[in-house]
Amino acid sequence: MYSRRFSNGIYNFNQRAGRRTSLRSKVIVLILVFLLTHLFLRYFFPSDERLYVYYNVDELKIEKSINNPTFALIVSYQRAGFALISGLLSHADESFYIPEPLQILLPHGYYKENMVCFENSTYRRPTSLVERYDFMITAIHRLFTCQCSKLHPLSKALLVKSTLTVYKKIIYKHCHSVHSASIPNCIEELEELCKSKSHRIITTERSSMENVIDMMEYWPNLKVVHIIRDPRGMVHSRLKVGQDFQLAFNLENHANELCSRMYEDVKFSWYMQRKFNDRISAVSYEAFVESPYSGTSFLYDFLNMLYTDKVWYRVYHSTHEKEEVGWSYNSTRVAYSWRTHLEFQTVKIIDHSCHDMYRVYGYDEMTSAAELQNQSVPTRHKVQFNLKGFL
Repeated sequence: MYSRRFSNGIYNFNQRAGRRTSLRSKVIVLILVFLLTHLFLRYFFPSDERLYVYYNVDELKIEKSINNPTFALIVSYQRAGFALISGLLSHADESFYIPEPLQILLPHGYYKENMVCFENSTYRRPTSLVERYDFMITAIHRLFTCQCSKLHPLSKALLVKSTLTVYKKIIYKHCHSVHSASIPNCIEELEELCKSKSHRIITTERSSMENVIDMMEYWPNLKVVHIIRDPRGMVHSRLKVGQDFQLAFNLENHANELCSRMYEDVKFSWYMQRKFNDRISAVSYEAFVESPYSGTSFLYDFLNMLYTDKVWYRVYHSTHEKEEVGWSYNSTRVAYSWRTHLEFQTVKIIDHSCHDMYRVYGYDEMTSAAELQNQSVPTRHKVQFNLKGFL
């Protein structure tokens, strides 16, 4: 009796073990089928995300022709004053203007090839498609060629929002808001306006000048304006708007990263000026605000746009506003306000971090608190580096 029960127990145990083994095998097979299906769909039926990146470089290239519109890329840095300069370019009758289309996609860093960099001396590999270099250059290409409908959905929403204030009186008949339902109509109208203009202007703070080399190679109708500003003015402006608590917490690292980036950028600018001759120009923000009419005229000539009375009027009202709270707005005073608001110790930290960059761009270090406060003491001198532009 005992032997029969023991035999039955072994039989039942083997049955249960066999069922568990069978179930485990089925699970493993299902997992393998799922993985193989996923890989098959990924590589033979691309997802929507892959629609926003060109994988064939030839698709990015544009043949040289006298009928091509002029592409203008304004490359700058956060709080470098490019909004004033590029805003004046947007008032040209022949221009279609797009301010910082990459802002929402990479809000806290800037693109380098196969790398995302930050102004706190850190960098990392891209962690998503929108952080990749080929995504960035694809987005800019589609904007320059008026293919706004092919942009990433986030880019579309930002494009509508950022251009609404610029073109609200001209277009947006069906979209006086940025609700998702109205975006397709807005994008369609933007494409039509873009196609009607001979000059298409894009501003960006999120691309290094190293990336621009490829764009210059691909697009023979591209011209580049590299806007530079005294890093002390940029730091003061960033602290003023409370842009980054970490900036104030570790000012030395921030200044070092900012000036290292500017130093690298100017080397690429110089290389491109030698290679592409009259297609790239550097503009000093300080020089521009000191002579805004001459600076605007210089840029209009560089981009072959017509400098009209309407533009002259916009220059005046952008640099000499009416009296507000008892004082008259003056762009030069604003550009140098860091001299009266930053402590000398803070300026010394920035000067030390930016010594090499100063030599290239022509900025002068402050030697004392009295010199910092004395507005008659210049903060920059004629650039010795062979750099062409409005400096």
